[in-house]
Amino acid sequence: MNSWLVDPCYFSAHAAAAGIAAPDPDLPKGTHLRLFPSAALGFPLAPFLVWPVEAFATDAPAMDWFTRDHRLLPALNLDAGGGELTGRRQMEAPSDARVAGIEARFQGSGELALLDRSGSRVVAARSSPRWLVAAPQITGLRLRGRGRVTLQGWVISAGRAIEALLGQQPFASLSLPIEGDQPWYAGGEGTAVALQRAERAASERWTRPDRPDGPFDALPPSAERARVAAFQADLDDDTQRLVGDAEKPPSLVQRTHLWEAAVALNGKRRPWQRATEWVQSSLLMKALDPGAGRYLGTATLLDNLLVPDNPFQPPGARGWLAAGLFAVGPAMRFELPDADAMELQLIERLMQLQPGLRGPAELAVQRHGLTLRAFVATALAAPPPDLPAAPEVLLGDAGWQREDEGPSIRFRQQLRIATPALATLVALGRLEADGWRTRHDMVDLTAATPDADPAERAAPRMLGNADKLHDGVFGIVSDANIDAGNAPWSYRVALADVFGRFGAATEIVVPTPPRPSLPQPVLRSHLQLAGRAAGDAAAVAGSVRWSVVVPALHEMTAGSRPLSRVVIDLDGALQDAAAPQDGGVLHFDFELPALLPMESRAVTATAHFEDDEGTPGPTVAATIAIHDPRTPPVPQTGIAIVWSSRPAPATDVEFRLRFTGVAGARYRAYLADARGLEIALMEGERPRTRAEVAVDGAQKGLAGLGLRDRFRLLTDTPLTPGGDGSVLFDTRLPRALETVQFLRFVPLSSQGNEAAFESCPLLPVAVPSDRRPPAPQVETRVDPVSGVATITVRAPGLDLVALRAAEPGLFDEPPAADARPPEYRLRRASGGVPEALYAREIGRGVLRRDGEEFVAEVDDSPTPEGLSAYVRYHYWAELRMPPERRLPPGVAEIPLPAGAVEPLQPAQRLDAPSAFSSASAPAMAMFVPADIPALPDGSVTVTVGAGAAAGTWRLTLAIRGGPVAHPRAVGGFRVQVHLKLDDGDWAPEAAAVPLDSGALDLVIERAVPAVPPVPALQLALVLVDPVGREAPLLRVAATPV
Repeated sequence: MNSWLVDPCYFSAHAAAAGIAAPDPDLPKGTHLRLFPSAALGFPLAPFLVWPVEAFATDAPAMDWFTRDHRLLPALNLDAGGGELTGRRQMEAPSDARVAGIEARFQGSGELALLDRSGSRVVAARSSPRWLVAAPQITGLRLRGRGRVTLQGWVISAGRAIEALLGQQPFASLSLPIEGDQPWYAGGEGTAVALQRAERAASERWTRPDRPDGPFDALPPSAERARVAAFQADLDDDTQRLVGDAEKPPSLVQRTHLWEAAVALNGKRRPWQRATEWVQSSLLMKALDPGAGRYLGTATLLDNLLVPDNPFQPPGARGWLAAGLFAVGPAMRFELPDADAMELQLIERLMQLQPGLRGPAELAVQRHGLTLRAFVATALAAPPPDLPAAPEVLLGDAGWQREDEGPSIRFRQQLRIATPALATLVALGRLEADGWRTRHDMVDLTAATPDADPAERAAPRMLGNADKLHDGVFGIVSDANIDAGNAPWSYRVALADVFGRFGAATEIVVPTPPRPSLPQPVLRSHLQLAGRAAGDAAAVAGSVRWSVVVPALHEMTAGSRPLSRVVIDLDGALQDAAAPQDGGVLHFDFELPALLPMESRAVTATAHFEDDEGTPGPTVAATIAIHDPRTPPVPQTGIAIVWSSRPAPATDVEFRLRFTGVAGARYRAYLADARGLEIALMEGERPRTRAEVAVDGAQKGLAGLGLRDRFRLLTDTPLTPGGDGSVLFDTRLPRALETVQFLRFVPLSSQGNEAAFESCPLLPVAVPSDRRPPAPQVETRVDPVSGVATITVRAPGLDLVALRAAEPGLFDEPPAADARPPEYRLRRASGGVPEALYAREIGRGVLRRDGEEFVAEVDDSPTPEGLSAYVRYHYWAELRMPPERRLPPGVAEIPLPAGAVEPLQPAQRLDAPSAFSSASAPAMAMFVPADIPALPDGSVTVTVGAGAAAGTWRLTLAIRGGPVAHPRAVGGFRVQVHLKLDDGDWAPEAAAVPLDSGALDLVIERAVPAVPPVPALQLALVLVDPVGREAPLLRVAATPV
């Protein structure tokens, strides 16, 4: 690829060879050349130079051929495609040769058209011989016809092009209308050459912009000069501004238009406005007009045609090269390919041909850091293409125009052209009462050319482009100041090709656009609420004033009808008023409905405007919520203490309450300490009980105690009733709290209206005390006859001051009947190990005052016979202070109504049991019968006889029905045996023998000390009880056997 043969999107050219086969009514004979430099490059630093170059025929580019229904054909076959095929150029390897044209040969008639990349817009078309079309870039074709058709391409070779550029003199030059050299332009040829160029190539007949319906009569030869002269001064000023400031490159030259703020005669204000115009882009836009383009050096007529001189040889084709030296900025360095060696030679060649280029080149490079680039555009001189076909015209957006006074009577209309052919100009005409008339602005030619004939011509109109419409891409043209009273109007739209030739026109009917909808009112409300009513009856909530801003006509959308009336409805109550023509604010006052306590209601107002024809506009609705300001009922509480859970090892205790709430209400819980509420904790020198403090605080709450700053909020999020209407309060308090706390529930309505703080009662709450009194002392004694144990529990070290304060009646003589003494709990265990773990409770009771101490005596008889004999019994006692009262003695609480604040657990509203002390030291008791049991008569059998071995005797002793000791007794019964042989002495056996369940079997066998072998034996038996006491001696003679 060659860097100097630039992409057509930056610089392109079109050429048409007119007058070879037949004259063209709009193009004088010769080659018409049009150049299109992009705004990215702008104008060159010196006139464009033009060279001819011979094109050569080659195979047509490879194409994929599709039918109308987008079916791909394997090869070019018009008959298979139903008479029409569309070809899309296949991808090819880069080449130095540029395909500049396509030629077709049909068997009969046919049409060849070049299409743009989208495949829908026609770039150029030919429907008669010679079927040769050209464009800067060949991307797609359309063929129409029947029978066999062949295609060939026409190529401009880069090699031939560079040979012509470097080795031949240019055929022509195209200069800006500049005289001589300027900072940014060299070798200007002046305005005279520019005017002559514009006059030579112009059409010499009327055109559609002047006469939408013709006739297109001939014009004098000077007509185009006069037309161009009419805007020559503007073009000259722009050109001089573009290239005359050495401090500013042409791409940065701007023109600023200012409109000062002003007030019109009708009172309307025009704001200050400023618009900035890029001069180079503006000149390129103006150059789209063929006459302006020739004047500005982007179009010309070349006296050079390739006329075939041998009718028996295929005609050839001539290409044209247009070259220019451009100064490009840094942004383009990343878009354009780097300059190759040939481009650098071309830069030197252009500077040789145009010596004055040195100055602008040095200015661009050395002072402004721009880059010099030489670019060439190619064009194939094909026969003039067919005139543009009648465009497909659609109605686009329409809008009303604002009048100085009164409603709009004129409108503007946009016309959309679907997939327009390659075109620069558009002609717009309208059918009026006296025939078709142009809708172009008319230019007075006599101002610049007094003897101009004709005296006025239609100003050119460019075809706009809208590529961001939601429904597609269109060419657009608009008309304004359309009289609505005579609508609908018939319009004609025609397009011109790049050489300024207008094609067939399309007619379209433009109706009156619909009037804009009336504006939707904006409602503003101002509430005047009534005071808080007393009682439970419905009460009027207050009043509301609705304000409606009425716009004046000039403040409404253009095309709107004047407003005549404002109508507003508030829940069926209707009011209306005449709309002020100059705009303003209208007020409508309504009374609000009556509300029940805490009731909320939404009231809706609707409003709309009506115009002077009685047509209603859109309705707006505004809803306001009104609320009765009365607060929910205050939850009722008692005056007695409500206890928390008992203290445990955790640092906190639980506290739970419940009461019946009101739907929609919320409740805040506050807590304060008795000290913070300045409730006396002492009565003289006596500390008050917590029950006394509780009742005192609750009574003050009922009397209207406020002190809100002494309370702390417990519920960051207010409490709300559950599905059953109950409000649950669950919190935790420090277990170490000893003073009475006061809880206050303050209700709020759904709108945040809070009951008076001082009107909410105080609920006394406290943590049950876990203080333990000292351990008691326990004494025991046992009746040796009845076996009944008497246990005495003594409570030394009690806090008599606190006890006297809590239960003063205890210290009366006699004690008061309702006085509550301290309590004890007695436990017992039997056996040899004194371990309280195995003891079980055997009784509870109260202690009686005995002087300065409290004592209790308890008889214990585990069995009907009292204590089990010889068993050790151990006793432990614990004591506690009387239950802490919720209310002081003599004070009663009135039963609370249903739904009042109450604890969840019944124990929370009972007097709080005190904590038991530690267990006392164990006290032991044992029943030892006064009389020692004896062996019953007949319970002893004794025999003596010969032993089993020779020379021995055997004594057999059997005891049955002897006394039995308890299994847990300290020991069992034993028998001490004494023997007497014949007349000898009594001798005791070594040890006493225990009875087993009251029985004994004893055998004694010994050797015979003398003759006779079996002695006469006597036994003396002594019964020993478990504690070692001996019963009277029992003598028994052994029976010989």
